[in-house]
Amino acid sequence: MTTLQKFWVFGILKALTLCTMIIVVFREIGSIDGFNTIGADTTYMLSILFPAFTFIVDYLIFTKNDKLDS
Repeated sequence: MTTLQKFWVFGILKALTLCTMIIVVFREIGSIDGFNTIGADTTYMLSILFPAFTFIVDYLIFTKNDKLDS
């Protein structure tokens, strides 16, 4: 398995884990307080956009470092 394939596997796993953690944290904060701090649409938007942004940044850093190593 090449390093790029490893990046895709573990990068996607990291993004999915981060997505799940964001959803769980905001859902639990809402259940503790008794009311939602932010709406469900904002929670889902944050849980998709933030991991996607970090994945893109990680990919850009990885490809830049990969080009420097070559």
